[in-house]
Amino acid sequence: MARSTSLERGLPDVKAIATLAERTRPKLPRPTAREIAAERRRYIEDERLLRKAFDKFVDVAALERLARKREKSDAKRAEAAHRRAIAASRQYARWVASQSVSTTAVAPIDGDRQVIVDTAAWMRAWPNTGALKDYDTSAGNNWGKYWLDVEGDILEPPDEARLSFYALWQNPADVDVTVRVATRLNVSAHIHADADARYFSGLPGASADATLRARLTVFPLWLQNNQLTVAEDFVGSVSAHGGFFGDDDDATIFSSAFLDGTLSLSVPGNRFLMFETSLVTGWKIDSGSIRVDAQQGAFRIDVPYWIVTMVT
Repeated sequence: MARSTSLERGLPDVKAIATLAERTRPKLPRPTAREIAAERRRYIEDERLLRKAFDKFVDVAALERLARKREKSDAKRAEAAHRRAIAASRQYARWVASQSVSTTAVAPIDGDRQVIVDTAAWMRAWPNTGALKDYDTSAGNNWGKYWLDVEGDILEPPDEARLSFYALWQNPADVDVTVRVATRLNVSAHIHADADARYFSGLPGASADATLRARLTVFPLWLQNNQLTVAEDFVGSVSAHGGFFGDDDDATIFSSAFLDGTLSLSVPGNRFLMFETSLVTGWKIDSGSIRVDAQQGAFRIDVPYWIVTMVT
């Protein structure tokens, strides 16, 4: 692959820019600690009263033993599915690699009008900074090993986490240009959602839902705190909705997503664009957990290149 030669001097600090963008990202409104504590007290009191009412008609202790036995059985089944996915991960990795089209076939180089950036300037997991377990950023071989484990409780709003690959491109011309940007995100992973058992059908069922998406975001670095989502695509999802016994769901993901789009603004001469190609995990949990394993076996996330085409 040809590497962009326009990034030799005066490079922007990708890490600092990406960190600032995350810190200034608007936060979802959340309940106060007092509201969360009050809701938990209400939940405990409702369960106590319901247990007391049921105790007159059924053997509550026997029902709870049955539910806990079911939980253990479900956990063993889910772990067996996870082990099978890890064992087959090399096969998945080969399939993903076979879906990747060479950059010369996708976008033949057209003189100075098109360039391939094949090396990530930086990688990060956000906000779960410890989720990135291992990585490499080298020509055409940008990959990360990723493990995301999230537990949720009542009253927590939906949220998301990202594994992101960043790259830079500089307009080599002295005039404004409009550009089209393309990238590829390869995903080989196993995802799991678990909704807790609540034992009593009179209480709302627990739930855990997660969706994985591929996203391409572009930062015009001459504009302060500005970012454009250029393209997004569905990668996979799991959904667990439990009642008395609880519930779980899992899926093995082996996907190769090609993302591209034209920017809605012109790039001034000699100015920089920063690209962020992300695996985005969004979730909503009401008493349960989700897990994304892109670490074990041959599981991993890859971004082999970014293609920049100067349209005008």
